[in-house]
Amino acid sequence: MPKVSVLLPTYNAPHLLKIALDSVLQQDLGDLECLVVCDGCTDHTAEMVRSYTDPRVVCYDLPKAPGFGYANRNIAMKKASGEYMSYMTHDNVMMKDHLSTAVATLEQERQLDIVFMRSLYVSRELTIVPNTFALHDPVILADFLDLKRNRIHSDCTVHRRSCFERFGYWDATLERGGDWEYWRRVIKNGGPNNFRQLNHFSLFRFIAFWRDRTSEVSGVWKRFYQECTSETLTHFQLSSEEGVSEQQVIWDMCQKPDFVCTLRENLYPLLELFAIFQDRILSHRLRVINNLEKQIENYDQRAD
Repeated sequence: MPKVSVLLPTYNAPHLLKIALDSVLQQDLGDLECLVVCDGCTDHTAEMVRSYTDPRVVCYDLPKAPGFGYANRNIAMKKASGEYMSYMTHDNVMMKDHLSTAVATLEQERQLDIVFMRSLYVSRELTIVPNTFALHDPVILADFLDLKRNRIHSDCTVHRRSCFERFGYWDATLERGGDWEYWRRVIKNGGPNNFRQLNHFSLFRFIAFWRDRTSEVSGVWKRFYQECTSETLTHFQLSSEEGVSEQQVIWDMCQKPDFVCTLRENLYPLLELFAIFQDRILSHRLRVINNLEKQIENYDQRAD
């Protein structure tokens, strides 16, 4: 029995799937099986998966299921034999210690049913932004459990396979959000302190290839990268030749021995710079508000 089962659903993206699958197979925890679910693929995806001679790769070539294909995912998950269940999508990249870090936590802390890792978002322009969504914050957790707000991707999640026996499988009647609904079910019904979000960045997440080609780096983060001049930011802004996918660029960089370590070493300096930048913006906004209040007060006094 493998230590971990990894579910990897896909649809007509063999050029990206190969990178994602290779990142799973190169985990430093090699005791795993990867269940690739071809959800109604109409191209050569299934043939590409079957070309892998690694016995850890299992292909489920299934007719298209409704919505995001949760019914097909359940078929594969019911065949999973690992002690732990992990998730991957065909357009993301795992860092080598993604599974080993999550599993080590679950084995050391037996009260936990599920752990969430952290991800680095990579934009179309190859700007890397850390996901700072914090489940330990009571307000954010309440919104998460009320299905109001979520920035935890399914790939960031590892849980005990025994959760299926206790909480069931994904809701196949949902068109979307099946992962979120399942995490909520596990947390709400698993007892106190049965989950943890680790401060360990171990996944590169990309905008889905079928979405609009515009950047998702917006708001304060976009302004931060435009205005901040610290050398720290150079580690989080990459470049590539035209026509090369963001996934390929990151995967090639991951083959360099110091790339991931350098990113992690500079993450907290980056977040500290970002916090200072946010504070400056807030201070500026407060000054504007105070000036407006004074102007209103002066106007009222003149009117009297």
